[in-house]
Amino acid sequence: MNSFLFKFFVVAAFSSLATGAFADNLSPSGIIGGGSAAFTNSHTSGRYKKYYWKDIQPTSGTEYNWSDIDSQIATAAANGKQFIVLLN
Repeated sequence: MNSFLFKFFVVAAFSSLATGAFADNLSPSGIIGGGSAAFTNSHTSGRYKKYYWKDIQPTSGTEYNWSDIDSQIATAAANGKQFIVLLN
């Protein structure tokens, strides 16, 4: 069997393990985009969340709604995790 085919079969075999029965045991790691459960998951270091400016400043005045961001930061801090704000 030539080298290319051997490498292809080895990669295919290991790829199938990650999508088969072993996939149930995989945990997210790092900073993930999931819900607030990421703050209590021991395998993650935090989460990120995307916000739209129109939701933070719903009118053209000077009123801003930071409540969700404040809540996310407090939850992250209480759990020793990171929170990243993506602003669009």
